[in-house]
Amino acid sequence: MANEEKDKKVIELQERINKIESIVALHYHDAMG
Repeated sequence: MANEEKDKKVIELQERINKIESIVALHYHDAMG
């Protein structure tokens, strides 16, 4: 696998994780009131 493609995949993964974390954080704050 080329490094460029690897970097692209890593960035996509990180973006997905960031999105999930922000969603979880929102739900967490809602649950805490």
